[in-house]
Amino acid sequence: GGVYLPHSEREEGYYEAGIAQLSCHVLGHVPSTTPSNFHAPLYPAFLALSESLFRRPTPWHPRLAQVALSTLGVAVAICLGWMLFSPLAGLLSGLLLAFHVDSILAVSSLNVHGFYGIAILAVGAAAVLWVERRSTGRAAALGLMIAASLLCRPAHFPLPLIFAAACLFLWKFPEGGVRALVPVAVATVLFLAPMSLRNGLQFGDYSPFDSKGA
Repeated sequence: GGVYLPHSEREEGYYEAGIAQLSCHVLGHVPSTTPSNFHAPLYPAFLALSESLFRRPTPWHPRLAQVALSTLGVAVAICLGWMLFSPLAGLLSGLLLAFHVDSILAVSSLNVHGFYGIAILAVGAAAVLWVERRSTGRAAALGLMIAASLLCRPAHFPLPLIFAAACLFLWKFPEGGVRALVPVAVATVLFLAPMSLRNGLQFGDYSPFDSKGA
């Protein structure tokens, strides 16, 4: 009925920023006052893109887009389970994600949590491909996925550490575990470098992540 009940003030701010971008016909974001990551521009841009498909903006439109984003996440989970084990494992993976309580509740939110799940699933898929056959291209793709996941949500920082530990202790590589990981680490750092440089030049803090820590 046109009633907007925001989950939090921050979500309402994201939506208002998205509508402001849409009315100005830009997909930039409000200039940051502190070092930030992709988090700040990603949400309003997604909300603006969602509303651009309709004549009259309403928070229900981004929530429909959240449904599409969540469905995409389920599809990626199915593909990852299939890649790792079997079609049945893929189906079970998709079902577990589709009926997970947090995933269901996130659909009605304006916080675009679906990006986090897809980012982690993309890291997993890239890791599987890299472990199966290592090459410069696949190392770069995995580094890009890890960097993108960290920039979407700094709380993902244990991911590369867990991945490195798994490579060193669970798998044996002809070239040695450390040497196999070096190209991935270099690619990750290179993809984080532009955001780090931007924060350093603008704020004097060369961390590529949000200064509030997330």
